[in-house]
Amino acid sequence: MTGKLSKFLLLNGVEAPYQPFSEFLGRSAGLFETMRFINSSNGFFCRGFRLHQQRFAAGLSALQLGSPGTELLCSATAAALRRLAGEAQVDFKVRWFVTGDSWGITAEPYTDAWGSATNTGIKTVLFRGQRARPELKLLDAATSLAAAQYAEEQYAHEALLVDGSGNLTEGAWSSFFWVDGGERVYTAANNVLPGVSRQLVLNALHAAQRDSSAEEVLRDAKEAFITQATRGVVPVTEIAGKMIAHGRPGRMSMKAKQAYLRTGQAEDAWL
Repeated sequence: MTGKLSKFLLLNGVEAPYQPFSEFLGRSAGLFETMRFINSSNGFFCRGFRLHQQRFAAGLSALQLGSPGTELLCSATAAALRRLAGEAQVDFKVRWFVTGDSWGITAEPYTDAWGSATNTGIKTVLFRGQRARPELKLLDAATSLAAAQYAEEQYAHEALLVDGSGNLTEGAWSSFFWVDGGERVYTAANNVLPGVSRQLVLNALHAAQRDSSAEEVLRDAKEAFITQATRGVVPVTEIAGKMIAHGRPGRMSMKAKQAYLRTGQAEDAWL
């Protein structure tokens, strides 16, 4: 790999003309992992990186998919990031993916399409649906893609999934937490992806894992927030048209954000 790039695709170990990850998402049977690498003077830092590795390996085993191996993925990612970064101090979004007959890495500069709302609070809508295998990050992400499209049509940032039992489980591309009037923090126990950022917040706040109906959340939530690998903890200030926490990030949401930034040291990694 030589020369400077703005975006990068490695396909079956060979550098290829760049294609956005959306070209692979929803069109193949397989698995993927999304990570954010923070570019600093000490190298490239990924929060919860070892948890990402473990989840990816577990998913590959569950789907009986082959893999180039974590060591090769890590070294290829590090080489791509060094080329992409040059002298610029920008962060990067990296995705690993494996299908039945191919594997690849995409990397590109990280930009937040939500802008300031990531810190001030996002609008969410409810979407009836459940991912086929919630415990895995499948490339065949039909439900997540449909939910995200619905959110966009409703001028919302994220869609929250409601399963067949009426439980509010997770976001289209995120994990969901809500806080009751006693400042107890909850997240769904079933039909959810074991998100890396979710796990870090669970550990930090000792949140309770239990299923909650959408009706209960709308009635009792005094605060809410989502977690993502790229954005970390994001306050939710509206759910299905109902204002949450007076339209501002709540105390527990900010506590979660601060705890997230402090936690996970054993699981973090530098490349």
